Amino acid sequence: MTKATMKAALYKLFGGPEVVHVVNDCPKPTLSKDNVLVEVHAASLNPLDWKARKGLLRPVNSFGWPKIPGGDFSGVVSAVGKKVTDFKPGDEVFGNSDAIFGSGSFAEYVAVSPSKLARKPASVSHTEAACLGIAAQTPYQAFYEVVKVRPGQNVLVHGGAGGTGCYAIQLAKLAGATVFTTCSGPKEALVRSLGADQVIDYTKQNFTEVLKDMDVVFHTIGLGNWKDVSRNFKVLRHGGVVLDTTAAPGTLIHQLWDHRVKGIFLSAKAANLAKLAALAEEKKLRTVIDKEYPLEEIVAAFKYMEAGHATGKIVIKIK
Repeated sequence: MTKATMKAALYKLFGGPEVVHVVNDCPKPTLSKDNVLVEVHAASLNPLDWKARKGLLRPVNSFGWPKIPGGDFSGVVSAVGKKVTDFKPGDEVFGNSDAIFGSGSFAEYVAVSPSKLARKPASVSHTEAACLGIAAQTPYQAFYEVVKVRPGQNVLVHGGAGGTGCYAIQLAKLAGATVFTTCSGPKEALVRSLGADQVIDYTKQNFTEVLKDMDVVFHTIGLGNWKDVSRNFKVLRHGGVVLDTTAAPGTLIHQLWDHRVKGIFLSAKAANLAKLAALAEEKKLRTVIDKEYPLEEIVAAFKYMEAGHATGKIVIKIK
């Protein structure tokens, strides 16, 4: 008889890391005719997880309690719906879950649409693949779909040593750009190894005073403060654009008439996941992992991320 419950991390109210609890009797996701049930081996933390948990995204996630966080994962297909033809039980896959609505991946199982799923290459570990869904797919969408970065352009990546920043540097470089990035001094060697051409130590230099003529600025830092986002205008060349991933309210308003700024909101696509998988398999895209935590230590993982100094990704090991 198939077990109807699973181990999962969940929260029943908005708040700090302490509102998250690991339980052993969470109902297993119901498999619809259009979905894929995946046994999760690893997942990763993203800023979206703690922002949603703290209630910063209330307009879109104030319903559907309790909530399981976790927006990306890697694992093995356990079952497929009647209408699913692209996957079968036993396939190793990775992708995106609906964490913003509370159906996340910090659990033994997650049910997802095939449109947010891709096959994991055998040479890429579950730990590495679990990091690609949000942190790599966001800059991929930004640089290859939203603005289509061209060879020779100047791209500034803020927070180059962070989970998203590490991927952003590599993806901008693969597009042929000259890559500039901000980080603290001790992390310079890392970001240069990822492809950064010029590094600005934000603890010693003001990037607005040393940079100019940027075609693209990839803004990943802060809590969605428009003042922080708009500072980037000082380093843009004419026709350049700031791509804001922080969902600053000012960005949402200004982008309606100001061509210098665009909000970046991930739209998960199986095709983009497959392209990232190919890059990882070909060793053209490297995953930098800071720490790994078992699911039982999810509170500690949240606290570490929210301290703001992680280098690369934080992984939650499920299996």
